[in-house]
Amino acid sequence: CVSFFENFVKGGFVPDVETMNTVMRSSIMADRCEKCEDLYDYMRMLGLVPNMQTFSLLIESYGKQGKYVRAQSVVNQMQSL
Repeated sequence: CVSFFENFVKGGFVPDVETMNTVMRSSIMADRCEKCEDLYDYMRMLGLVPNMQTFSLLIESYGKQGKYVRAQSVVNQMQSL
């Protein structure tokens, strides 16, 4: 799914938040959790505003990678919104 998405983007497709969340979810399901942070950064670069699902996916990906401090930082970021 991620490579499919990358080809779409190269072709000029501009994703929305829901598309980004779907690709993040697919990355987690494919055990490519490390890709979620890249996708989140790309999303922010596009000026897209993350929603609660985005943050939940990011926390889940960090948890699966054992990056608990990073997961906590996302929780803290959510609380400051």
